[in-house]
Formats: sequence, structure tokens, C-alpha cells
Amino acid sequence: MRVCARLTGELARRREGDVCFSPVEAVLVPAVLEEGADDATAAALRRAVGVEELSLSAYRGQALSLRALAERKGRRVSVQMNLAMWVDGRFEAHAAVRRLVSREFRTRVTGLDFRTSEARPSVERSLAEFTGSELRHLSEPLPADSSIVAVAAMVTRGPWYEPFDAANTADAPFTRGDGTRRTVRLMHQHTVARCGDADGVTRVDLPLGQGERQGERNSELEFTVLLPAASDGLGVVIDRFSAGPDLSWIPSGKFNKLDLALPRLQIADALRLDTLLGIEGVPLDGVADQPLHLSAVWHAAPLRLNEQGISQADRTTTKVIANSLAEPPQRQVIADRPFLFVLHHADSDLPLLVGLVR
Repeated sequence: MRVCARLTGELARRREGDVCFSPVEAVLVPAVLEEGADDATAAALRRAVGVEELSLSAYRGQALSLRALAERKGRRVSVQMNLAMWVDGRFEAHAAVRRLVSREFRTRVTGLDFRTSEARPSVERSLAEFTGSELRHLSEPLPADSSIVAVAAMVTRGPWYEPFDAANTADAPFTRGDGTRRTVRLMHQHTVARCGDADGVTRVDLPLGQGERQGERNSELEFTVLLPAASDGLGVVIDRFSAGPDLSWIPSGKFNKLDLALPRLQIADALRLDTLLGIEGVPLDGVADQPLHLSAVWHAAPLRLNEQGISQADRTTTKVIANSLAEPPQRQVIADRPFLFVLHHADSDLPLLVGLVR
């Protein structure tokens, strides 16, 4: 997925601190916008996500297929994508576009007078709704001349296959790439997981969720950590991941008894996806009778990582019993320095979420 590689590099350059995004939504949003674009703008939208060779119908089909592959609904694991669009209320959105976007992409299209003081709160209410109130505010004001604004959010929930023991979580130093330190809550466990190495990078695959396949337990999602050997080695990881976001450049490795430590995380931020993709201000004249332009697209992928698992838009906790190995671990993997993580389905490398912890 070319857009995944590109956005990972862009976020590494433009942002500081921890960040998380959904490559699938980065593909989906331009496909929705393309329904109201002329031929030249539609081609620019496809170039932005690296699928310029596809036709309008082929791109639509690919985006919808990716969404179908990504989403899951269940008691143990859920992955949900949300998208809403607001159009300048002075102009009526074309019924054909509204029907197509609503039916095919499950996207709400609402008229809104962006000149009023209620405009920003209206958009933020949807942001809070989509993210289970993890995010309540936009990262910046609505553009003064807004005519089309959108919000996209992916929320994911899944318990660790083997949870961490909260009694073993403690404050610990985390060394940034520049050598400075911050304090994190480091979760510890003894577990069995796949672990591989390549080019000074360690890959650990941690399963989430539990299913049944031919009477045997299996994981539904995997949380893959790409940890460099040195605190200043994240750039190498980003470069290699950008060259091959399917993770093929580093083996999943063999099962090992691990002494594993990961920081507790809470990442909640709304990114300007249109700016990252380079599609800010594109004309979308096919949406309404009057010429309109894309004003802003905010993308949210809030993430809570704790002893129970990944908990986006879900603050409930359950009593868990962590695994404790009788035998000593074969390896120690301590994520006390910058790393990259990928959340994907256990049976594929399709990246649902990608994040940088710095």
C-alpha cells in the first residue's frame, strides 16, 4: 500500500511525539471525494494515494474492498471506520452524489453554515461520537472560507491473547532519539510470541483476540512492534518500512519465550489528512450547483494500549489473569526507545493502524 509508506514518512518528518493513523482511511477518503470531482481533480486524488493507474470505478471498488477487509464486528475484536461530510448549507448537495456517498461509502452528508459560531461544535460532536469521546476537539480552527469539511475516524478494540499483569507495570525511562528521556508506564510480561531480527531491528508479533478454527484457538489481530537496537535507529525502521509496508523485509521469526516490556500508550490526535496527502483546496464542483472546494479533512485514530489490550473508544476493563512462564525466558525485548508499530489482521499484512512512538 503505497500511501501507507508515504504517510509514515510524512508524519515522521512533520510531527513530533507519538502519532497514529489508518492507511485504509487514507485510501477511502479520496475515493469518497472523487464522486464530486471533475476528471482532472479525480486524477489528482488518485495520484495522492498512488493509484493513478486505476479508473474511477476501479478505485471505488478497491476502496470499498479495503474497507470490507478491514472492518470487523464482534464481542472480542472490532474494527470500525466512520466518515462524515459537511457541505456549505447555502448550496444543496446533488441528490445523486448524496445517495451514492451515503449508500456505497456509508458517509453522512450534512448541510452546515460555516459562518456561524455553531459550525465548529457541530463537526466536533461527530468527532466525539466517532471516537467514543476520546477526541472532542479539532486540532485547529475551521478554515474561514470553508465549503466542504470531512471527518474520518477508525476505532479498534481487541484484548491481548495473553494480557499483561498490571502488578508488573511501573514507571521507567524512555530514551528518545535525541538522547533525552521521558518517563513512561512500562508493562512487563513473560510470554511466548514470534520474534525475528533483520538489519538491527527486532520484530515482535503479539496476537489480539481469540477465535476458533477447527477446534483450536487462534488470534484475530496482531500488534507488530518494529524495535531498533539503538534509541536513534527509528529512521532506519521508517526507511525500510516505507520501502516495504507489507513487512516482508523482516521475518516474523520463530516462537520464543520472551521477557517483554511495552509502554502504556494513549494517543489521541486529529490529523489534517488533506494536508498530508497534498489535496487541500481541491475543487469539488460536482457536489453542488455552485463551485465548491475541499476545505479540510480531519483524520482520527485514537489508541489506548494497556494491560488488557487495544482499547479505542472503549474504557471498560475486565479482570484478566496474565500468563507466567515456569521456565526462564529465552530473550528479552524492552521497548524503552522509539519504535514503529502496525496493527493488522493476523492472516494478512494489511495495515489497519500504523504508529510511531517517540
